[in-house]
Amino acid sequence: MSELPEGWALGRIDESNGVGGVSTDGDWIESKDQDPNGDVRLIQLQDIGDGYFVDKSARFLTKDRAEELNCTFLRAGDVLIARMPDPLGRACRFPDINQEAVTAVDVHVWRPGELSADPDYVKYCINSPEIRAALQSQASGTTRQRVAGGKLKAQEIPVPPLLEQRRIVRKLDTLSARTAAARTHLTAIAKLVEKYKHGFLSLIFENLERPTDELRELTSLVTSGSRGWAKYYSDDGPLFIRVGDTRRGSPVLDLSDVQHVRPPDDGEGKRTKLVAGDLVISITADLGRVGVVPGGVEEAYVNQHIALVRPHEVESSKFIAWYLISPPGQVQLFENDRGATKAGLGLDDIRDVMIPRCKREEQRAIVKQIETAFATIDRLAAEAEKALTLTDRLDQRILAKAFAGELVPQNPNDEPASVLLDRIREARANAPKRKRQPGKPRTMKKKPNLASLLDDWPSTGLTFEELRGRSSGTYEQVKEELFDLMTGDQPRIRQEFDASEKTMRLKKVGS
Repeated sequence: MSELPEGWALGRIDESNGVGGVSTDGDWIESKDQDPNGDVRLIQLQDIGDGYFVDKSARFLTKDRAEELNCTFLRAGDVLIARMPDPLGRACRFPDINQEAVTAVDVHVWRPGELSADPDYVKYCINSPEIRAALQSQASGTTRQRVAGGKLKAQEIPVPPLLEQRRIVRKLDTLSARTAAARTHLTAIAKLVEKYKHGFLSLIFENLERPTDELRELTSLVTSGSRGWAKYYSDDGPLFIRVGDTRRGSPVLDLSDVQHVRPPDDGEGKRTKLVAGDLVISITADLGRVGVVPGGVEEAYVNQHIALVRPHEVESSKFIAWYLISPPGQVQLFENDRGATKAGLGLDDIRDVMIPRCKREEQRAIVKQIETAFATIDRLAAEAEKALTLTDRLDQRILAKAFAGELVPQNPNDEPASVLLDRIREARANAPKRKRQPGKPRTMKKKPNLASLLDDWPSTGLTFEELRGRSSGTYEQVKEELFDLMTGDQPRIRQEFDASEKTMRLKKVGS
């Protein structure tokens, strides 16, 4: 942690919530504990956004079951912290959802008590680059990384004077609202790109009042690829064009991840060898995607889901392709869709498409007009995407500045944070201890801890409840010890879903 500003102090996450607050992991709730008709919402990792609540999941359990499991019921205003990616350590405030709720075990619950730090300050602080990196560095696990609840609670955060915390929160709220608004506008631009392109093509071709020709009259070949190419797949050699290599709304083929083949010299597929200027049109599944074979492709073929269309005049290829991509062209292709349960076009459907009759010079002018407009739209979209990335960086820089004490002015009259933390520690130390209820003394056989159970761990595994029955620890202790055994460089316990019982079983690694 870098040097702290005047009046600031370091405090653990689990002491920043003051006296009577909560800092605990969520609850171990298995599938068998859940009930789609339950009245208690189960908040999950997917609901925790980076600074905001997503409200995405739809899982429930009954209140009776939640109470049987001794669950921690959430309150509006709790800070929820994700102990797993992505990203690990993201935090948000829990809103009022007009329903009782608990949360899954991989979500940590921080609730303010008396003398607490400002909850919004804590949320922003945990989302800052420095604390996020510190939590990530403590994560363990090979396939599913998580930070243990004990480590999260012990993580120190910079604590300013309380009044300065509130000034920081007000400033961050204002700046975050501005970047959020910018992000909304920039995201809208990306979503409008296809709409603009669609509208431009409509404007060009729907107002093009020309006589038409059937595509069969403009082409020397309309065919489709043959089957059985899989046995000729290769790591190199001629290209093999499939539907995935075409793009919706563009005649430019995507050859970044194209398949290669090594067909026999006398194979039937040789008839579909492509040449520059050929059109390829998807005729099954994702109908109506159109591409133009570029120059420089020495040898390439198509599969049975692609129609190969070879115009008489190569210079007409782009004009025909753009027309087929345009709304009027797409309407004709989709009107011919013969699939009752599966989309499909016949070769005659392709041949029957009507193409506006334009002279070569006019075709070139239209193609240039479209490509110029699309290049401008793509450039603006790329700039918006770049700006969108910059807003994310800006948020991180603002947070870094805030927790370096550089975002708002400091007031030397503010009570130092060390005084607040000392009061919290003193109040906790002097808090009355919970007394045991009087009763007859009993001699109980001490149950073993989890690590000592590994030698006799059943091959069928244990449910969490069965594990608790074999352990001497409290619910929280069992959770912590279990996660220690499930994480690290060499996990000793793994989870496996039992479909027959619809429950998660804990199995020994290697069994």
